[in-house]
Amino acid sequence: MSHPLISHSEDLTRLSDDGYALAIREGTLIVEDIPYESAGSIKRGAFVCGIEDDTNRTLPPGDHTIWWSGDEPNASLMGLPKSPVCSRDEQMIAGVQVRFQLSIKKRSPDGTWENYVDYFDKISTYADFLTRSAKAIDASATARSNRVISFEESESVFTYRDGTAGVRGIDLINKKVEHEIVAIVGTGGTGSYILDFVARTPVAEIHLFDDDILKAHNGYRYPSAVPKEDIQERLHKAKFLSDKYSKFRRGIFPHIEPVFEQLPKSLLSATFVFLAIDSPRDKRGIVSSLLRLKMPFVHVGIGINIRRPTPHDSLFQALAAVTLMAPEDDWNLDLAAKYIGFSDPEEQGIYSSNAQIVELNALNAALAVLQWKKYRGVYVSGKEIDTSYDTELHLLAKRTATER
Repeated sequence: MSHPLISHSEDLTRLSDDGYALAIREGTLIVEDIPYESAGSIKRGAFVCGIEDDTNRTLPPGDHTIWWSGDEPNASLMGLPKSPVCSRDEQMIAGVQVRFQLSIKKRSPDGTWENYVDYFDKISTYADFLTRSAKAIDASATARSNRVISFEESESVFTYRDGTAGVRGIDLINKKVEHEIVAIVGTGGTGSYILDFVARTPVAEIHLFDDDILKAHNGYRYPSAVPKEDIQERLHKAKFLSDKYSKFRRGIFPHIEPVFEQLPKSLLSATFVFLAIDSPRDKRGIVSSLLRLKMPFVHVGIGINIRRPTPHDSLFQALAAVTLMAPEDDWNLDLAAKYIGFSDPEEQGIYSSNAQIVELNALNAALAVLQWKKYRGVYVSGKEIDTSYDTELHLLAKRTATER
């Protein structure tokens, strides 16, 4: 059964009708049965490349390279002046074990380089070069095997594909969090950016907890633009964000309820929590419960101090900090208080003054998501539990569990 993108795209339909054994899996184009010469005999390999598309049909290829599953091609037998191999990197992409990335640029009749017009142009050009060595052994060797590949497109949380993620290895690494159930407690400036970043990962579910109404100042702290009409309708923040991001992906659930020490049942199923609220009193109870349940979480916080070097001048001095509290690091409430500051009255004052520092919200969220991804093995980790950025010192500092 043909993938919808193949039937809707003239270039992919042409490849299929021309006899190429192609399929699409995980947003990646796979073309098998490409004959080539290896050690004096004919073998067959596969091309793998990302697809640029508008979710309905293909767009012109954005890259001239392609991944190859076979042995290293022989440049002289391909009629090329030098090896087409631009990198050697054995990895699994969309279920195909590739070994080389090839680079064959297309020349126009006047000898200048030009881009591939479409995927028929790109695949047929690469196939022509690879099969030359096979044809030298057997003139009937062809890449047009007329074999049908049946690849089932797996159900995705996203409403459309990232056509380049698979060939760049991003999909494979991101699968480390695909079973995660994430809870974001607090959907203000920082919490909304955490959602923006987490929503672009394949986590199974995202739960938003916030009983507050969308207000005008949120429009100055949220990713993208908040329509005035939505503010005037007095929508809840969690519902507004859920509706907005549900156009991009599935599995986002708003919870219009406050979170206190007695955690809601809907939060207890989470595998990871982002705590992005400003009330020190509420945080103490929530942190106590999360520690007791041994649920890993990241706390985010921003400290803002307005300095006035002259009577007519003022500057922001700010600190953005994130703290990972994982069960294996043996946290307790007293130790957590050193990092979170449950009784600091200035923190409440900072938020109630409604300072609009959107770049700090975004930075704080990015640090928090990086910390989560390190914890889950997406990034190489320095084993830090606390990361902070000081705008005055322009310093990003970290502490590990042994430095507490």
